[in-house]
Amino acid sequence: MSKYARDAWMHGGWYSHGNITQEEMAKAKADVAGRMLCPYTNEWVAIEDAQLDHVLPLEWQEKIFPARVEPPLHRKFIAHADFNLLLVSGHANESKGARSISEWLPPYEAFHVPYAKI
Repeated sequence: MSKYARDAWMHGGWYSHGNITQEEMAKAKADVAGRMLCPYTNEWVAIEDAQLDHVLPLEWQEKIFPARVEPPLHRKFIAHADFNLLLVSGHANESKGARSISEWLPPYEAFHVPYAKI
C-alpha cells in the first residue's frame, strides 16, 4: 500500500468545497458576532478558529479504499462531499486527527448519535 499523501486528495485547493471556500462556508454559518456553535463541543467559536472536518478522515479512507476505485474520482468525491464535511472548532478537529468514528467521539455527548449517523 502506498504512503498516505494528503495533497493527493485535494482538488481545487485544500479549503475549497466545490465553488465555496471554507471561509465562505464559515461566514454563512456565523452569527452576528462572527461566531459559530461547534457541534463537537457545543461551544461558541470565533469563525477564524473554525475548520472543515472530514468526518471520515482522508488518511483513514486511504487505508480502507486503497486504489479500488479510480483514485482521482474517489478522492475528489470524498474530499468534497457534503455528507463528509462539518464546520467545527479547530481545536476539536485537531484533537480528532485522522481517527475514524470507531476510534473517536466528540466531547459533546449529545452529538454522539448524530455524528455516528453521518
